[in-house]
Amino acid sequence: MAAAPAPESLLRRPSKASTMSEKRSPREEKQPSQILQRPRTAHGTFLRILTINDVYNLETYPRFAWAVQAAKDMQGDLDCVVKSFLSGDFLSPAVHTSLDNGKALMGGLNLAKVDYLSLGNHEFDIGFGCLEARIKEFTSGTFLNSNIKEPAFLERDYPSHIIFDIGERKAVIGAYLTDKMDIYPPNWTPTISPIDSCIPTTWEKAKESLGGRVPDLFIPMTHQLVHQDAATYKQISKHAELSCRTPVMLGGHDHEVYLQESACGIIVKVGYNAQKVGVVDVWWDVDGQMHSSVSLIPIEEFPEHQASKEYAQRKTRQLDELMSVPITTISFSASTKLIRFEETPMAKFLMSSVKKGLRQFKVEVAMLQAGAIRGLSDYQTGPFTMGALFAEFAYELKIGIVDVPGWVVAQTVKSTRSLPKPAPPFVHLDEDCTVNELHDVLILDGQPIEMDKVYRCCTWLNALKGVDNLQPLVDYVRDNNLMPDDEICIPGKETVLKLWMREAWRKVVHFDEWDADHDGHVSQEELKAGLDKTLALLDSSGDGVVDKAELVALLEKNMHVEHNRALAVKMFKVLDEDHD
Repeated sequence: MAAAPAPESLLRRPSKASTMSEKRSPREEKQPSQILQRPRTAHGTFLRILTINDVYNLETYPRFAWAVQAAKDMQGDLDCVVKSFLSGDFLSPAVHTSLDNGKALMGGLNLAKVDYLSLGNHEFDIGFGCLEARIKEFTSGTFLNSNIKEPAFLERDYPSHIIFDIGERKAVIGAYLTDKMDIYPPNWTPTISPIDSCIPTTWEKAKESLGGRVPDLFIPMTHQLVHQDAATYKQISKHAELSCRTPVMLGGHDHEVYLQESACGIIVKVGYNAQKVGVVDVWWDVDGQMHSSVSLIPIEEFPEHQASKEYAQRKTRQLDELMSVPITTISFSASTKLIRFEETPMAKFLMSSVKKGLRQFKVEVAMLQAGAIRGLSDYQTGPFTMGALFAEFAYELKIGIVDVPGWVVAQTVKSTRSLPKPAPPFVHLDEDCTVNELHDVLILDGQPIEMDKVYRCCTWLNALKGVDNLQPLVDYVRDNNLMPDDEICIPGKETVLKLWMREAWRKVVHFDEWDADHDGHVSQEELKAGLDKTLALLDSSGDGVVDKAELVALLEKNMHVEHNRALAVKMFKVLDEDHD
């Protein structure tokens, strides 16, 4: 592949006024379109692809939407077909998704003008049920799945491939998710067929639907590591028909930029969060020979699509408002200013919240070094805000889970707490653990420590990789090959946030009263009965719609702590998409 030319050399103005947005300002009309020229040797209609992958926020969607619409406005002038792609990871991990299970990000995606969407591994973070609901909400384009068998709705409800026209030629799209299973949440692990065996199947299905005609082009969307993409391309190169019809592979999963020649084509990954837009052209010359080119354009080069911009700004304002809202209460006065010198109730409280948030993984001990707790603030008994949580957990704070003997925990606590102060490695444990003044661990998970017992521990992934050198924990994890994959680690802030949000809402609806038979477990029948009761209480007018006034009335009746009322009203604003 030839080196991609600089975007500045490829700019052109539209030949006619753009129809991209009815709200476009005269100043925006003067902006260059930032879209490449028609390939010089193209004969007949060619294909233009705009591609992104692994997008975890709303910030860049307005510019991508502008770029896609600008390219489509030029289709007639350039005699091309424009298609846009997002190859997986578009719901999680994200702060918005910790609040609403992906509704805000899906709303932004619907305004981003993505034509074809496929899953990444992180979509399963929100569970099968929420994932099904979110994909149904994708209405602006087509969702594809070519190799996921379970959950069943993915294979049952969505196409395995799409065929579209490029002039007189036919193009086929397939969408493939990695079958490397150790990066999926244990509770929501999909069943996935190997990519390399599914690609020929997709091709044969496409030929069958075309009455035996061989399509002219195959475009695989993949979500796997780049070396796995290279291996897939090697298999494609052995296929008589696909080897000369698969010039590009639109990839995701890696967060770095890759434009990598491999076997019979180019792997295209443009980096995470749409910081760059990949522009791929595929064309045929006068002799029918296929050609392709790939260019990267920084997202800042594009203006913002108005509707998408307004949506992103609205959701950002809502998130900013939530930062000032108390999201839990603390029953003690505490400070994190001496976090590197001594044990503090705030650190133990935060660690306990992480542990509770990971109860489905059977975590027994939560531990974190002082260097990862950054707020350096004083707190009084009472409300604790979302902003305070984000100040204390300032880093991304991916949490890894490892099984280690009690002696590893005990020696790591003693060694890090015995260092000269201030000590960033000073390890803090959750509230179910006790450490004496000599830094001896006495209790883990509410019981006297057993040195040879294996405990399931959670901590910062970067700590396991060596940040602050927590010994002997780091050596034990390395020597026993226990390092968790980055992709399976859980965001710490979002874990705590979801826990506190759930606890607040459970107080609102008196969740503890739903356990009718008092067996300590809320069955599906008890859950339905409780929900029906709560909704009946909320809908005081009986019109089948819960409005804000009805919600506030119930809160004022049932809640006596002001911050929980404020939290619930803010959450209602986030979830009430149609403002009714």
